[in-house]
Amino acid sequence: DFSKARNYSFSKATQDYCMWLDADDVLLEADQKELMKLKETLSPETSVVMMRYNTGFDNDGKPTFTYYRERLLRREDQFYWEGFVHEVISPRGKMEYSEIAITHRKIKAGNPLRNIRMFKAKEKEGILFSPREMFYYARELYYHKYYDEAITQFKKFLNTGKGWRENNISACQFLGYCYHQKGEMREAVLSLLNSLCYDVPRAEICCDLGKYFYELKCYEQAIFWYAMALSCERNDESGAFISPDCYDYIPYI
Repeated sequence: DFSKARNYSFSKATQDYCMWLDADDVLLEADQKELMKLKETLSPETSVVMMRYNTGFDNDGKPTFTYYRERLLRREDQFYWEGFVHEVISPRGKMEYSEIAITHRKIKAGNPLRNIRMFKAKEKEGILFSPREMFYYARELYYHKYYDEAITQFKKFLNTGKGWRENNISACQFLGYCYHQKGEMREAVLSLLNSLCYDVPRAEICCDLGKYFYELKCYEQAIFWYAMALSCERNDESGAFISPDCYDYIPYI
């Protein structure tokens, strides 16, 4: 239970703010300098500082996958980690977004079965998963190629009606991935289109639609969705998983 470990560590904190890093997270030199500046200028009324989390990179080290995470948390607010895996804190109070980035760098591969085993064990114990845990369990099932089980879990998650908006959109995207792997292209397209029930199109969704229609040799539809991707406004502060290349490079190619 990762939340228990994090909450225990936070309970030992003595300064005004808590900051967490995983063992394979680093602050590059430029980000270290910016963090020192932030410490001197941060308003004491700020409850949460959201920082970039760079987790995917190209061959040149350029971030290709990034999102914001709650990184600095005011101790007096008594924030609490939730979730036995893919743990999270629900931000509240005055929030500040910073361009300081935490770089996720694995030195060696971790155990790819760790998370799926944890979910399976909790499921066997009869633990009731929160909607967020349902979402991440479904993702783990997809990553391990249990596509039918993943489809069931993603639909179960969406049917709760209690999922966070960005997770709902992501669930539709992953449902598309599952159906695509099964060769069920109609269902893949319908799953992506279902994401429009939750908000305006995301470039990531549009690029997937373009890809699927391209594979179906429906080139006019593919062109439409790739052009749509170029018109989408990128919002890094939405909390979504952002793939920057979906907003320019991929649709232009």
